[in-house]
Amino acid sequence: MRQARILLSAGIVGLVFAVAPTLAAETTGVFLPSSTESYSLNAVKRAFLSRKWNVVHADDSSVTGALQHRGVDAKLTIYRQENGLSYRCECSRERKVRKIGGRWSTVTDYDYLPDNWIENLKRDTLSFSSHPASRPTAQSPPSSIEMRLLKLDDLRDRGLITEQEYRDARSKVLDEI
Repeated sequence: MRQARILLSAGIVGLVFAVAPTLAAETTGVFLPSSTESYSLNAVKRAFLSRKWNVVHADDSSVTGALQHRGVDAKLTIYRQENGLSYRCECSRERKVRKIGGRWSTVTDYDYLPDNWIENLKRDTLSFSSHPASRPTAQSPPSSIEMRLLKLDDLRDRGLITEQEYRDARSKVLDEI
């Protein structure tokens, strides 16, 4: 259930009435539809990290990221369903508005959905996934040690490298620090 802050103003008196508590609206939708292969939640995690989101939870069925940027407070959970990957977004946005009389006030939109952020994460998830159709044509070297470690985790999780190969490669990456 969505609860929103209600503000009423009474002209000169400046009476303000607020209903509390205020919660961000929850929006759900299809993140990536199912295909012949399943999408990797590790690719979702990598997409979050590459976009500077904080990964606050990750397990076999979902990944949750949080980001506060330019007045937007977003918590996005990507979870596995039979029809592919879906999302649940709890977001709000604070913005300044000019009130009657010229004063500025902060208003919070509790039904704000950062569509462009979700689209960027979809695109990045596809590029990090193991789908041949979405794999970039030229493999660029990882931009950070963290990304290289995530790639090693993904290879091990998919069974493409052994545990010993994983440990050896991981120690080489960590030696570069």
